[in-house]
Amino acid sequence: MRIEYSSHVQEKMQSRAVLLVELLDTVFLPDIIRKRKGQYFAQRKLERGTLRVVYEASTTHIKVITLYWM
Repeated sequence: MRIEYSSHVQEKMQSRAVLLVELLDTVFLPDIIRKRKGQYFAQRKLERGTLRVVYEASTTHIKVITLYWM
């Protein structure tokens, strides 16, 4: 499955010190996942806090919208 991130997401990863492996773990191995208006909200508790990743998914790819620490 292809993962697509915008320049916005790349900027947020850098400014919030989120590693790619943390983003991928949150999307593919979430502790909690909710769906609202076609978007998924995946949460995962990590050593540094709880990361939330918002994304849209289709059968062929995942488009990451944004991410933030909670």
